[in-house]
Amino acid sequence: MSLDGNIGVVTGAGSGIGKAIAVALAKAGARVVIADLSEPAGQATVRAVEAIGGKAVLQRTDVSQREDAKQLIKATVDQFGRVDILVNKRRAPARGADSRPFPRRSGILLIG
Repeated sequence: MSLDGNIGVVTGAGSGIGKAIAVALAKAGARVVIADLSEPAGQATVRAVEAIGGKAVLQRTDVSQREDAKQLIKATVDQFGRVDILVNKRRAPARGADSRPFPRRSGILLIG
C-alpha cells in the first residue's frame, strides 16, 4: 500500500507501538508528525524515520491537555496543509498501574 503524499500524525510515537506505526507510515511514503510528551524519545523516532529515508517532524505534545492537542493539529495543518491520517496511540495506563492523578489519566482518555 502506498501512502505517498499523505500526512500522518501519530501520538505516543516516542516509543513502542507508536514508534513502530510512525516508521511503518513513513516506509509507506507518508510524511509523519511525531507527537510525544518526551522530546528525546520523539527525536529518536524522527531519526528512525529518517534512517529509512522517510520524512518526520517532532511536535512535543501532552495529549491530556486540550490546548496541546489543538496545537498539534494546527501546527500540522500550518506546516503541511492538512492531516490525512491520525493515529491516537497514546492511552492512559490500566487502573492501578499509574501514579499520575486521575484527572491526567482521564484527560488522556477523553481528550487524546
